[in-house]
Amino acid sequence: MPEPPSVEQRLNQDLKAVYIHPKEGSMVSSHEERHVGKYYQISKEMLEKLPITYMQSRTKERQSLVDELERTLNYVMVRQVPWDLVQSMKQGTGKLTALVGRKKCGKTTCMNYLAQYGTEQGHIVIATQGLEFSKETLGMLRSNDTRKSGVEIFDQPRFTMDWFARLNALNRNSFEKVVLKGDYSMFDFDWSADQVYDERHVKGADTKTRTVADLVDLAIRNPADAPSLLYRFVEEMYSLTPNEPQVLVLIDDMNFWEHPSEFVHPRTVKPIPSRQLALVDALSKFALKAPSNGHVVFSLSSEGFLRNGPTLLAPAQQIVEMTKYSDEELLTALRHYKTSNILEFPSNKMNMRWVAWMKVSTCSLGCTYQNPFIISVTVFRVSAVVFLESSFS
Repeated sequence: MPEPPSVEQRLNQDLKAVYIHPKEGSMVSSHEERHVGKYYQISKEMLEKLPITYMQSRTKERQSLVDELERTLNYVMVRQVPWDLVQSMKQGTGKLTALVGRKKCGKTTCMNYLAQYGTEQGHIVIATQGLEFSKETLGMLRSNDTRKSGVEIFDQPRFTMDWFARLNALNRNSFEKVVLKGDYSMFDFDWSADQVYDERHVKGADTKTRTVADLVDLAIRNPADAPSLLYRFVEEMYSLTPNEPQVLVLIDDMNFWEHPSEFVHPRTVKPIPSRQLALVDALSKFALKAPSNGHVVFSLSSEGFLRNGPTLLAPAQQIVEMTKYSDEELLTALRHYKTSNILEFPSNKMNMRWVAWMKVSTCSLGCTYQNPFIISVTVFRVSAVVFLESSFS
């Protein structure tokens, strides 16, 4: 497969209906409604800060998005629902939003769009995926039944430490702007080794003032204390003041929190429910109420609602459906994939009739909900160019 054309080569072609010029649309915060339905390019620096890149858990849907980005020079379509959610965030804080939709309809792409907006605005971005904690078997589990009465909670000390380290790399500047408000006098934490705190002390800063950056550093240095500090960290996010950075919490595929984890209980030899993992238990609070100085968006697959769907959706202040890809969006995607040398067919074949043929060729009644990249690659693999030409000549 030939290499995709450069940004300059794309702009030299008559594709204004497909691409947003980098000068007017490289940042999510600059997107206007006229940009909806077009593609914009994510910079490599920004891509490294988005969940799709640093998230360890990879489903097939996530991998398809990674493949698409690699083949198209990090181009992503601006869709109506993500754009609307960004506009909603600009209007105020404290909103808990549920994003629902069928598999492969674009929920993960929407979450990355929101994460980019939060990063651009200097928000504290906490992004996770439903399978991230339940499938991560790094280190050992540690039973700690002191979290909830009657429910045994299992800590993941080593993984929690690594989770804090990844979060710190993405949000360090924002963490340093948030003063700790909780009472830590009852805890026997060793703050003295905190390099950031020592540097502020040398500069003459108030020695009684500690920030969330100090709390995170403590968790990174002390895996044994990391699970306890996780709960304190969540409480600090609910204590953010209007003059401090906002927090944006994104929980993708939250359905998986209702499934058993890959850990086995040492006594019963049965799978441990994901809800009994400390990381899930601590972050579950965000799915019940949004911090006053922030936003929370969690996504659910409509196929996974079953009995718990209404319960999960009940706390949400707004429920937004991630709509299926329209015929116009699929046609734009076809032009984009042809330009990116993923599909090979004459330009005069790209019309609504060809889009209809693609839907039929994928042999799926729900294919209009799928990622168009998956549909296109499927057609590309099973269809010869000669057949396409003869079918519509």
